[in-house]
Amino acid sequence: MDELIGSGDAGIYSINEKAFVARVLEEVDNDSVIVNCPDDGSAFAYADDDANVLYRRNYADAKGESLDSKIIRHNLKNIATNESVQSIVERWNIRYVLQLTYSDGKGAFHTYKLDDWDGIQLINDSTEGFRLVEQEGDMRLYEIIE
Repeated sequence: MDELIGSGDAGIYSINEKAFVARVLEEVDNDSVIVNCPDDGSAFAYADDDANVLYRRNYADAKGESLDSKIIRHNLKNIATNESVQSIVERWNIRYVLQLTYSDGKGAFHTYKLDDWDGIQLINDSTEGFRLVEQEGDMRLYEIIE
């Protein structure tokens, strides 16, 4: 399991990623929800670091998934112009976006498909409605701004 999740500098949830998550959690209030792509290893942040991440399984679970969840996975990047996204974000108390890998999926689980997580993974430093809070390499924490 250590090889898979990354006790060293490689793997799905590496020491560097764990350190980044621990650092950014100091800036995040415990009540706010953090949107994530669990295939990048951030699913482990829930168990290892008690992070309040939205997605805790390493794949998109289309069976039984709520419409709101699908909207977030595919359209969060459009928060500045999409009223449905804005409503869900407010209702679910979503305030942050955590990315541990680039959208190319390098270093992610084999189940990763950008098409499943494009609304989260395609957020970048110039995406309207988001403010970069912290970054290190390809890891980012964004705050949703109104």
